[in-house]
Amino acid sequence: MGTAANKKRFDLRLDPEVRTTIERAASLTGLQITSFVVSAAVEKARQIIQEEQMIVLDRAATSRFREVMDAEYDPKGKMASFLKRHERAMPKLRR
Repeated sequence: MGTAANKKRFDLRLDPEVRTTIERAASLTGLQITSFVVSAAVEKARQIIQEEQMIVLDRAATSRFREVMDAEYDPKGKMASFLKRHERAMPKLRR
């Protein structure tokens, strides 16, 4: 995880019951408390990051997504029409 020179300290204040639980779990896994806490925290952090980066679609949404992705690309279709309609409504910015 890095050398001692580039590691930073991370202090925690724990209720006695929480500390006892962590110590017991660390002991059962054969890890020292610091290793156990770091391992558990990193695992949970990665899980949260992965869940936040993933989009889950039901069957209907997946089907619709595939339809949209498989449709022919028409850069001058709806977007161009939208821009023309709103170009008149938006004031031109002056430099």
